[in-house]
Amino acid sequence: MLVQSKRSTEAGLDHQLLELLARLADDAYARCEETPPHPQCPSGNGDGPSLLECNECLRQSYYTGSSDHIAYSCERRRWLYVVRYLPTNACGTFSVLADKAGWWEEVGPLIFTEKELRVLSWGCGPGSELLGTLMWLAEARRSPAPTALYLRSLTKVRLLGVDVQAEWRPALEKVGQVAARAYFDKVGLTDLSWELKQGATVIGQLAEFRPHILICSWLWSELENDGKAVSLWLAVAKASAKLGSPCLVLLSDRTEDRMSTRLDRLVKASEDCCVQLASACLNEYYDIPFTSRAGMLLPRKSMKSSVRVLLAGSR
Repeated sequence: MLVQSKRSTEAGLDHQLLELLARLADDAYARCEETPPHPQCPSGNGDGPSLLECNECLRQSYYTGSSDHIAYSCERRRWLYVVRYLPTNACGTFSVLADKAGWWEEVGPLIFTEKELRVLSWGCGPGSELLGTLMWLAEARRSPAPTALYLRSLTKVRLLGVDVQAEWRPALEKVGQVAARAYFDKVGLTDLSWELKQGATVIGQLAEFRPHILICSWLWSELENDGKAVSLWLAVAKASAKLGSPCLVLLSDRTEDRMSTRLDRLVKASEDCCVQLASACLNEYYDIPFTSRAGMLLPRKSMKSSVRVLLAGSR
């Protein structure tokens, strides 16, 4: 069953979850203030650059071919990413997993066969998508949907982030600590692990970790061309299909035509081992109560993303 949709809505998230996102952004803003610019920053002399200038540097890095294109060696840039992008990226993952289009009823019994749930985020950064998954779990357990019966029976949740840059560890650990506490307060499940594997190949981690959910978000636009993206994804897709049980896969990136076309090519290339469940273009608003301090950096309250939901290993 393939569900295609375009959604432009104001997403109704629990106020506690929205406040959690605001707290993380506010804490990251404080870290930004405490962190000096990168030693090699061209604007790092004297009083510059300001946080607003650094914020613009981060934003522009995704659309230029500069030498520091999408580089996170700058600690201030990493904390700015948490302020600007983590809240809405987490909300975007929540929205996809909370989709009520009906495909969960079809694939849930195939995926959820254990008392342990394992989620792997490839290119995890500070853990935005892992946080979004945990937000979904906290809400979905209270749902009347059949999937919730399984989620309420879980005794362990393992969240694994894979990223080539070890510098993300402080941010990921901070996000994990706050998220784990919030999750315990909401559902009372204490057996929760949150881990980063840096420099590890995702192929090796797939075989070792055997995730039930694999999230591949916001990395496809970082690759040079469609050919490289397809080659990399096909290797991951084939490995995901050999885990022994089906794996739910989320592919997402920007909404521009070039990126939507790239995602469709990924789906087409993996037709032999993956079934597409849903295709969506999201444009959702999240009422995150940022403080005026974090709001100075103009963090986004809306999420625009192109999403493909696949089931690997079901053929």
